[in-house]
Amino acid sequence: MFKDLIGIQGARDIKEREESVLERLLKIEERVVQEYVGKVTDSLEKNHEQIYLPLYTSLSSALSSYTEQDLQDLLRAKANNGYNDKEAQVLSIYTGVLLHVLTERCEQEEKSTTFTFDLNENEFHYLFYFAKRAGEVTIRKVKGKKTCSFMGSYGGQVKKLVIEQNTGNYAAGWAGSFRGTIGTLLIKQNTGNYAAYGAGSSEGTIGALLITQNTGYGAVWGAGRYGGTIDTLLITQNKGNYTAQLAGSDGGTIGTLAFYKAGRSAGKGVEAKRLVKGRTALKLYERLMREMK
Repeated sequence: MFKDLIGIQGARDIKEREESVLERLLKIEERVVQEYVGKVTDSLEKNHEQIYLPLYTSLSSALSSYTEQDLQDLLRAKANNGYNDKEAQVLSIYTGVLLHVLTERCEQEEKSTTFTFDLNENEFHYLFYFAKRAGEVTIRKVKGKKTCSFMGSYGGQVKKLVIEQNTGNYAAGWAGSFRGTIGTLLIKQNTGNYAAYGAGSSEGTIGALLITQNTGYGAVWGAGRYGGTIDTLLITQNKGNYTAQLAGSDGGTIGTLAFYKAGRSAGKGVEAKRLVKGRTALKLYERLMREMK
């Protein structure tokens, strides 16, 4: 479907300007939105099966080479795009596929899969939507709802995801869910409600889920629910109530639940194997942060 847009280009007249990688990625993005916007539904599973998976299959082998910087340039170019909600979802599924493919190629070439993307406080809804594979990814200064939602879900795998100085609701919502796995999920200095909502749920697994200096209610609501597993769930210096409501419920498992200034009604309905509060929780957070560096 995208053969006319991707792949190695043939010989050109020497006077003709060579098309940049960014220009090529933008052309593909336009075609992707046109082709898939009509397939967006209210069913998240269908959006994964009918948009993400076929788009990954189409692009994984056909895309010409691109780098972390090329992907950063694409994000900057498409920020503040004015798309309607369905178009924004398709665009961000495309960014998720690009991150997935870049990760796999770097792994095959034994290159680093540690990436940092900074949106400089520009708007980008659903950034890296459904991205199934990633190494260590840091996202900074994004304004938009559902940043990295469903990342590492549906059987996906992410080593470490850090979202910091984000503004928007549902950051990392359902990340590492539906049989997916995330080693470490850190949300730091986030402003928005329901950060990491449902993360690690529905048979998903997260090693450490850390929320610190968050402003907004309902953080990690239902995380690890429905058969999910979170080894360590830790909330510190939170400015918002109803944190970790129902986390680990309905057959889920929370190994260690740690609170330090977590807000009113934190942990209601949670059953954890180990509960840590106060200064002990803060020391645990400090130790985990040192280990992450």
